Amino acid sequence: AVDVLIADVDDDEFIVGNDLLTTLGINVDQPLEQLARRGDDETSGDSIDLEADDLPFHPGQPESSDDDIFVAVERLISRAVENGFPVDRVEQLRTIVHAYDVWRLELRADPPANVPPLEVRLRDGARPAKCKPRKYPPHIRTFLREFNARIVSLGMVYENPYSRWASPVLPVKKSADLMDLRQTTDYRVTNAETEGFWQLTLAEMCQEFLSYMTDEKIFTPRRVPQCCSDAAIFFQKTMETCFASLLYEHLLIWIDDLLLYADDIDTYLDKLAEFFSLLNQFGLKLSAKKCSLYQSEVKWCGRLINHQGVRHDPERIDTLRAMPYPKTADK
Repeated sequence: AVDVLIADVDDDEFIVGNDLLTTLGINVDQPLEQLARRGDDETSGDSIDLEADDLPFHPGQPESSDDDIFVAVERLISRAVENGFPVDRVEQLRTIVHAYDVWRLELRADPPANVPPLEVRLRDGARPAKCKPRKYPPHIRTFLREFNARIVSLGMVYENPYSRWASPVLPVKKSADLMDLRQTTDYRVTNAETEGFWQLTLAEMCQEFLSYMTDEKIFTPRRVPQCCSDAAIFFQKTMETCFASLLYEHLLIWIDDLLLYADDIDTYLDKLAEFFSLLNQFGLKLSAKKCSLYQSEVKWCGRLINHQGVRHDPERIDTLRAMPYPKTADK
């Protein structure tokens, strides 16, 4: 038996999850877009990762302390040394990465980033759209209740039972763990009426448009939610503006994945200090669980990058070659 979520909408599309794909005989352990595997130590990332839409949420666990964050950053420094960072420059690196309050292990009640808000514009004649409450399994209802109570307490959304707009939430699994979920929202109806991440502010005049409904309540976001029209493009352009002084000379950006690079250690430390200064200036935060401070080679956006240049990830190529040939015309 396969659990499914029935969405009462007029649409010819449906979403297939990993469990059903496995039942159909499709290998979900090595999809082309998820070949980069991390070990049990979550600080084994290969780039700099902004704390954007992927919000660690563990019900019942206390918020991490400043000491926890310090230990996590020290672990990043140790990993940098293991990757070849000069031992005689470690104290300089330590001074730079601890200079500002920019590290996080999970979502906190931080103020929004110091950047212009996203403005969502409606088409002429657009009418409010309000979905019906959807039914969810008990464990998902529990997750939605606890997750939204958390972000309400952080001031990122607020209960709005009188909202004229409401789109249904769409919880998705992040791993095999039953409660390891991410809350997204099915904004297809709302996006059709528009022209056109949690750290970024959503303009007050358009917050109601992006309200969402769980099985119990309607919530209106104050920050940019995942899946709304132009959110990813807005985040990309905002990050490019914030880090314009480094962009393409010492920094590459793909949404919330940032890659800082330099030809030598002196230049790297200088640009790293500038990068952290810009983070502090714009009120942006980094995930201490997903960053790496120093590597001679990185796997980034499906490619391997080192001092010799850029090449495709061999694992991705091998996986592509291993895909079976279609046996029927509809495949």
